[in-house]
Amino acid sequence: MLGKKNICFIGAGQMANAVVGGILRNGLVDASNISMVDPHEGPRDYVRRTYKGIKTAPSPTNVLPLADIAVLAVKPNIAPQVMHSIKGLLKPKGVLVLSVMAGVTIDDLEEALDGNIHRIIRTMPNANVTVAAGCVGYAMGNNTDEIDEGIVRKIFDSLGVCAKVTEGQMAGITGLSGSGPAFVASFIEALSDAGVKNGLPRDLAKTFAVNTVLGTAKLIQERDLSTLQVKEMVCSPGGTTIAGIEALEKNGLRYATMSAVTAAAEKSILMSMKKL
Repeated sequence: MLGKKNICFIGAGQMANAVVGGILRNGLVDASNISMVDPHEGPRDYVRRTYKGIKTAPSPTNVLPLADIAVLAVKPNIAPQVMHSIKGLLKPKGVLVLSVMAGVTIDDLEEALDGNIHRIIRTMPNANVTVAAGCVGYAMGNNTDEIDEGIVRKIFDSLGVCAKVTEGQMAGITGLSGSGPAFVASFIEALSDAGVKNGLPRDLAKTFAVNTVLGTAKLIQERDLSTLQVKEMVCSPGGTTIAGIEALEKNGLRYATMSAVTAAAEKSILMSMKKL
């Protein structure tokens, strides 16, 4: 579906592997058209064992110049040196650059990689893309077009929910869905601990906590219900659930959740202020 385009991943961690998995599952390109660069032998060895035909390299020197699409999947703390090291290796005629680095803005990417030549799209996938149930927000750079957007949709639609947003909304995406899995995991952990406190074995408490969250999300999604409707379905007048809801409100669950998302979003903005 992407023809014979060559795709080079800079970084071979979990996020890069999730994207590669989606590309191969959907037959977008052959494995032989994909290369993955990582300075560490461990990730390269994992790629070789998991995906037959993908090229791996410790350095982008010999593989990036062949790429039509470059996917930047490194930690933001090493983004500056990575940007400087790859700029001269990109095809002079211009390539599509997809970034999955948190806190690195389109402006910074275009400045570091020459956005007048290369087409930059910033994406924010969350950890759940590793099980094809993630959220991916993407913002288009100044030199991109509908064809580029079609490519990013083909790549990320297979990994969960994918939506176009503005650069100004990326901090909110980072706080909500980027950091969200950790917040939800913390809530599941608290539910599980509460089950243990009330006499349940740990394994059973964890299983019921996880499936309660999964089932509630499925109920909302498949029946197109609001969260309020679900709450009203479960709460009966003077019953057990409304007593629990009162305890949540008294202890500030709603405010704590909003504060957590906002704190993560604000941290993303602070990170983006560091120039590449």
